[in-house]
Amino acid sequence: MTFKLKNVPTPLASIAFSLTVLGDLWNSYSHLLHNICGLLGFILFLPFALRCFFCPEAMRQELTDDPATAGLFPKLFMTSMQLAAYLAPYFYQAGFYWWWLAVIGHFIFIVWFTYYYIFHLKWQDIFATWYIVYVGIVVAATTAPAFALQNTGLFVFYFGLYGYIATLILISWRYLRHPIEKLAQKPLFCIYTAPMSLCLAGYLKSTADKNALFILCMVIVAQFFFLLVLSQLPRFLRQPFALSYASFTFPFVITALAFTGTVKYFGLGGIWHYFDMFEKLLASGLI
Repeated sequence: MTFKLKNVPTPLASIAFSLTVLGDLWNSYSHLLHNICGLLGFILFLPFALRCFFCPEAMRQELTDDPATAGLFPKLFMTSMQLAAYLAPYFYQAGFYWWWLAVIGHFIFIVWFTYYYIFHLKWQDIFATWYIVYVGIVVAATTAPAFALQNTGLFVFYFGLYGYIATLILISWRYLRHPIEKLAQKPLFCIYTAPMSLCLAGYLKSTADKNALFILCMVIVAQFFFLLVLSQLPRFLRQPFALSYASFTFPFVITALAFTGTVKYFGLGGIWHYFDMFEKLLASGLI
């Protein structure tokens, strides 16, 4: 069993997370589909979580030797937050403690990652997966309402937003000055569409007194990066399969979730409804 767990790829956690968010995306259409996505997400999440606990040496080596994959590790905490929110209507207390454990765990990982990689910075170690470390914590903002913790969610939103600004400068400088050469790592560029969209989704979920202009600015930035990534997607899809294909999933479903929330907030219809549906179907198809 331990041997099999060692072979569980870390990007599997990205698919698990994507499925849980996909359930939220389609929840207004079908609560049953919402629960099915949550269940599928848990099924895929379980082997990765077991690997973390039963194969600590393999995980330690991956975290310290592979900076691209290390950036994916917070999906353990992000998926836990999502699943805790799924659990809240049925087992509130268990979901509440699981959620807090995931949030605290993510913050601890940020501290470790900063010490290990940022304090010993090498340009070749920087990848788009680093957005997940510093901005992925905003999943706490999108799930906080399940536990009536909007104030905590709002704090996490601002933490993630400032983290996004810092990492956007750092990661973009790396991509512009030191382009990714390995073919298998090029699809990680798709993660660019995720951070601002996640921040937008977190703001919409955890803020009672929303600022329309702020939302408009965020959605413009989010959709700019979505279109930028979308323009590169056909080229990435023609590449040979690699585990980095997981980056075709969670960034697009988060983008769709944020855009859906924006359309609902502004009460938009007509052509915006079709754009919204296009992003939903694209995210679903890629997952």
